[in-house]
Amino acid sequence: MTRNIIFIPIGENTDTKTAILSYSKILEKNKISFSVFTPIVEKSKKKYVKNLSDYIKKIYRTCKVINSVYIDDFTILLKKKIYILYLEKILDYYSVNNQEDVVLIEGISYKNDVSMNFFNQLNLDISHILNAEIIFILNFNKNFIQDFLYKSYIIHNFFLKKNNSRCLGIIINLLDNVSLEESLFTKKLYLKNVQDKFVSKNSCIECQHIPILGIVSLNKKKFSIERRKLLDQLNVKKKYIKNISDCVINLIILYKRGSENIKNFLNENVLLIVQDSDFFSLYKFYDIFRQNNIFFSILVITNNSFQICNSELYLKLKNLGISIFMTYLENFEIFYYLNQIHYCYNNKFSKKDSTKFIFSTISDKLLNILEDNENINIEISSYKFLYHLKKISQNIKRTIIFPEGENSNIIQAVNLCDKLNICNCVLIGNSNLIYKKSQKLNINLPESIKIYDPKLLISQYINIFSKIYKILDVKECEKILKKNNIIISMILLNKFLQYHGLVAGIENTTADVIRPALKVIGMKKNIKLISSIFFMLFEEKVFVYGDCAINPNPSALDLSEIAIQSADSAKLFGITPKIAMLSYSTNDSGSGIMVDKVRLATDLVRQKRPDLIVEGPIQYDSATSASVAEIKCPNSKIFGKANVFVFPDLNSGNITYKAVQRSCSIISIGPMIQGLNKPINDLSRGASIEDILYTIAVTVIQSYEK
Repeated sequence: MTRNIIFIPIGENTDTKTAILSYSKILEKNKISFSVFTPIVEKSKKKYVKNLSDYIKKIYRTCKVINSVYIDDFTILLKKKIYILYLEKILDYYSVNNQEDVVLIEGISYKNDVSMNFFNQLNLDISHILNAEIIFILNFNKNFIQDFLYKSYIIHNFFLKKNNSRCLGIIINLLDNVSLEESLFTKKLYLKNVQDKFVSKNSCIECQHIPILGIVSLNKKKFSIERRKLLDQLNVKKKYIKNISDCVINLIILYKRGSENIKNFLNENVLLIVQDSDFFSLYKFYDIFRQNNIFFSILVITNNSFQICNSELYLKLKNLGISIFMTYLENFEIFYYLNQIHYCYNNKFSKKDSTKFIFSTISDKLLNILEDNENINIEISSYKFLYHLKKISQNIKRTIIFPEGENSNIIQAVNLCDKLNICNCVLIGNSNLIYKKSQKLNINLPESIKIYDPKLLISQYINIFSKIYKILDVKECEKILKKNNIIISMILLNKFLQYHGLVAGIENTTADVIRPALKVIGMKKNIKLISSIFFMLFEEKVFVYGDCAINPNPSALDLSEIAIQSADSAKLFGITPKIAMLSYSTNDSGSGIMVDKVRLATDLVRQKRPDLIVEGPIQYDSATSASVAEIKCPNSKIFGKANVFVFPDLNSGNITYKAVQRSCSIISIGPMIQGLNKPINDLSRGASIEDILYTIAVTVIQSYEK
């Protein structure tokens, strides 16, 4: 199974590329196949910003690249419809190529033209739709402790409350702007973290139970390299230097605007790396350099060397005897090259004494994460579930009948269904009335949507009805068929192979739909009852509830059938079933007739289908919470990760699904009827256009069941 890991930057000016590059090296070293995915790239930046995916592919030939979605400007995503459209594009691009063991996903960095909350939400949504686990990347500004607290607060309050089970840890990035004390504090925190698995509970940070997986830093001691060799390795093409004589570099500092303490470390053996945007902030140190005769080397990362070379600051620094070099490399490229160089101890340049310095400290936990298969999150997000409904329906291309074709909501849903190419639609009703209603709704129904007059259908198929229902009186037959279009629509569905399913119930009761279905369509072979499920779409996961609509008081045998049908339906929709047979008791904690019924039903499921993971009797909290399961049922096979819930009776099932749907404000799709020869699904009489559309897609996929 593919592991998706997204690197989410917290705050502005946070570079994820270096951390991804370090992780890529671990994967490549351990012969783990991987691909890299940068979900969205601004078109305006395409020419100037180097694509991480392409860069890693050049370094590691085994790495595959998933194409990015290009966007004109992030501000267009502020419109909800466009935002959803681009999320779908990201999922489209990802779905084309995701066969590797690991996919490393580059989170979107904060841009000044849109709020930070927007980018946090975008990264969170990308993690949801791709079912990705999260590694947070943290940079720190001048006030280290305050910044640490602020960013850990964002992680805790914005991300963890919504995404706790998918957080893998933190990588602290570019720890060079902070004071020596703060740097040592963080590294001690990291070392303790590596040894003790989690940060101490006495730690000042909010996200105290998140492991720190690594520190990326340029601060290294006890190494030396000739400046000329170092600059050659960094592909420095243009050299602007007053004194041509070479020197030895034994300290590299990455300068960021706001760093006050760098002046204490600068000497002729120091290379200061600076972005062109931060270069001019060195102005404030100019007098200190001049008065104290401080000489050192500066490497400027720039795409515009002309602007730098013609600046007043450049000329002043050059006149002081400070060496200035230019490179087009970016931070992550510099880190890569620095990790390829052989350095020497104590200025001795013999091969014997040379070694490689790793300019990032990455814990073995990053590798251990991949070996920990038990904790892989295999839940499917609600967005991905709906995406698959749409995509699979479009590929299958089925024909669905709608007996209540004159209903306004049905007309709107069918029109939208046709536009999205989900299925072919057949409306049963008076064509003149349907067209009049569609005109009032500003809908121009296309010819691809067929309309059948129920009067003609009754005259054609009344004999079939008479045989099925064993009613000889023609007038009585006509009277029954004219009550609604459901029975005649089912006869049409049953008679011809080109019709694959039926959706009804917006104007009729569940009984009006189910009874003729049992009579006309019938149940599948070896099926003793029909049942229903609801898909409960939480943000990060999809649960299956059964039976919440049909069987009032199922026996133990009935419950076992409902459980098996529900599990098979879950599989059909891409959900790996873990069944919880619900009761007011967990294992032997309680007793009673209802508990005994659920226990017997669980045993029957295990006998009939040993391939299924099932637990019962079990309470809802034990089935959904690992911490509760550890107390109540430590040997549970589902251990708080159930996704198919079988209720002991209709009373508890129907109340629960409605309570959860309304209280949690989630989408609920259903009831989806199980066990019929052809799929027939019942709509709520208050169904929205969105509800109808989802039910149509579910019916299409059901019809493809083999």
